Amino acid sequence: PCSWFDPTFYRSHYLESNSIPIAPLDHYLAKGVHEGLYPNKAVADLPDKPIISLLVPVYNVTPAHLNNCIRSVLYQSYPHWELCLADDCSTREEVRPLLEQWASQDSRIKVTFLEKNLGISGATNVAAELVTGSYVGFLDNDDELTNDCLFRVVQQINSTKADLYYSDEDLIGDDGRQFNIFHKPDFNKELLLSHNYVTHFVVADKMLYENGGGFDSFLDGAQDFDLFLKLSEQAKKIVHIPQILYHWRASESSTSINHNQKQYANEAGRKAVANALDRRGVDAEVELLEWKFYYRVTRKLSFLPHISICILYREDDNFQQNLASLVSSTVYPDVEFLIIKEETQQLLLSDLLNSDLSKKVRLLSVSGKHTPAGLYNEAVDQSRGRYTVFLNSNVQLQQEKWIQALLEYVLNENVGMVGGRILPFKQNEFVTTIPNMENQSSFYYARYLQECSRHMNGLQWPQNVFAVSWNLAMVEKKYFLEMGGFNDESFGYLFADSDLCFRMQEQGREIFYTPFALGQYLIPEEEQFSSQLEQTGLEKKLFQNRWQDKLSLGDPYYNLNVLKRKNVTETDFLNWYVGEQAE
Repeated sequence: PCSWFDPTFYRSHYLESNSIPIAPLDHYLAKGVHEGLYPNKAVADLPDKPIISLLVPVYNVTPAHLNNCIRSVLYQSYPHWELCLADDCSTREEVRPLLEQWASQDSRIKVTFLEKNLGISGATNVAAELVTGSYVGFLDNDDELTNDCLFRVVQQINSTKADLYYSDEDLIGDDGRQFNIFHKPDFNKELLLSHNYVTHFVVADKMLYENGGGFDSFLDGAQDFDLFLKLSEQAKKIVHIPQILYHWRASESSTSINHNQKQYANEAGRKAVANALDRRGVDAEVELLEWKFYYRVTRKLSFLPHISICILYREDDNFQQNLASLVSSTVYPDVEFLIIKEETQQLLLSDLLNSDLSKKVRLLSVSGKHTPAGLYNEAVDQSRGRYTVFLNSNVQLQQEKWIQALLEYVLNENVGMVGGRILPFKQNEFVTTIPNMENQSSFYYARYLQECSRHMNGLQWPQNVFAVSWNLAMVEKKYFLEMGGFNDESFGYLFADSDLCFRMQEQGREIFYTPFALGQYLIPEEEQFSSQLEQTGLEKKLFQNRWQDKLSLGDPYYNLNVLKRKNVTETDFLNWYVGEQAE
């Protein structure tokens, strides 16, 4: 009847001595569920079987939804749990007797009734006083767990020894029909400052929860967001379980479906982010956005360093016009524009160099034939700025303070490179969340590698990423030189930026994407590589071979389960993503 119940296992362990014939499932439903008997060998063989305490604040929930919520816990395949319910002075007459009835049926179900209404945070904190388990999970009174939820969590507890866990979830209606699925990335610290992408299902080590101080009643409406921010700051290890373990109930009174409800929750979420930044010693402003429950963090810059913007020269009629527009529109006070050209290229910049704008422009002419990566290496070596921007000459910046937006990240420790958002030519997105694996071009693969996770997680929000493009990116000059710059021998044309990001990550550096450094291509980007197909094809093979192990593990910020939407198998994807060696 269900995948987690094994009648053969159950009969051999619990019914062989039973003199009265009874079907294993009948016995399990009548007695085994309440006695904590194991429904299969996988659960029985778990080495460590901690008690998971589930906290449920209850208030005026419909009886049907409350029953479904409690049943979803009772029928867990993993039996070592306790359900801690705190009724927050419900005015519906059915709620109290229903809770008392459930508590009388199973000793693991614990109920307390508050004498006055404390709100969702206060009620959850009271429920936490009932906890005896070593881990704490959080469940809303009208939501449900999947039957294997706690088993999957305890599997991870046994294998990872982390102290904070969260899973994927789906959105269901009153009748249980699935409306939507939320496939989440592995822990993305920066994305979490824009919105609560985690939500459910969260399980924390009890000591971690207690050290976090529980729920804050002043932030009701965003209390779960605030709690996870606090827990994530103190957790030694955070594990994402990429499986749907939680059913989030959609209702007209819930923010899950109606963002016009609980307007106070939007402001509470902003305060939660602001509080988190204060705790971390980050001087920043947090703004509400047009999108409800999404926030913009703007870090205040402690100083404005000298910036070198490196641009590869192109022999076309539009280069001078585009450069002049860029120089004149850039308001950042301390900047040089370093134009890199090969000696054999004809210089078509006379108008610009004879204008007042020339004070900010410097030409670097190099002898011999160089790849783009080699030219950039020469430019950084000769640059005067403390920080370097790599900028494609066919990218037109759309925002005045784009340099400051990049600086918000590179001024911090442990940052490798930060990239901006570049709108496609004529708004036609070249890459989407689901790959077109029939497209075998090296260029498509390179951009998919860099952009797939931000398409999944939201192009509008700053976030940690796997890699960024050198078409709009910033790096500290000193660190770039320490890393040996771009590997122009192996990845001269297309993969040097991703290769450098991967090498930075090996040293513990983080790579960031921000949409607030916004540009747009003036021509289709792929046209720039039309004459380099042979070189870029070889680069792709070298890149996949060099980074085979890293690619085989996948992008941590991209959830492979999204592939199922288009019937793409994980095996087929990895063969395309990792290369021939994955077969």
